[in-house]
Amino acid sequence: LSQIYTNDPGITPMELHQKYPDSLEGLPIQLVWGDEDTITPIAGGVGTFYQELAADDRSSVSFEIVKGGHVPFDDNPLASNTAMLKWLEGVIEKTEDL
Repeated sequence: LSQIYTNDPGITPMELHQKYPDSLEGLPIQLVWGDEDTITPIAGGVGTFYQELAADDRSSVSFEIVKGGHVPFDDNPLASNTAMLKWLEGVIEKTEDL
């Protein structure tokens, strides 16, 4: 656990999207975010960044907020997995239409 807090965290998601726009544009991304995440809060920089991307109709980013903390798939597996399965169904439908 101490390595998580002491090692280099690497580039931010914002930097990643800026560095690889051609690779990430059009790539379906689903974020399932815990509404009680105190480590990476929804209202913080990363949460705001992805919420703005999800609100952009040209983006392939989806953003789902569920009851839970930083690891919503552990905190609330039913809601998290339901959100992910619903999103996957939509991705499959879109690819079948191609």
